[in-house]
Amino acid sequence: MPPRIQDAIACAEKKIRFFNLEDKSEGEPLLETESITSVCLSSDNKKLLVNLSISEIHLWGLEERKIEKKYFGQKQGRFVIRSCIGGVNENFVLS
Repeated sequence: MPPRIQDAIACAEKKIRFFNLEDKSEGEPLLETESITSVCLSSDNKKLLVNLSISEIHLWGLEERKIEKKYFGQKQGRFVIRSCIGGVNENFVLS
């Protein structure tokens, strides 16, 4: 089981870095294919929603460290789209 994740940060080099703010440790980063515009970590630290500059959203399963679903259709133009996980049991993706 991966270490408890407290925070996720998107970096300029298409990388997502993970930090545990309690013990100041750093987890293994995830690599994306395109520039990242925003990230949203689920409350149980098991899912990560990643918005990309190519108007695509990836839902990562952090225990398996793989993309579970890709979302298409949002149009990112002049403004940055930030998506989030919400609803009962965090079953919804809002963008």
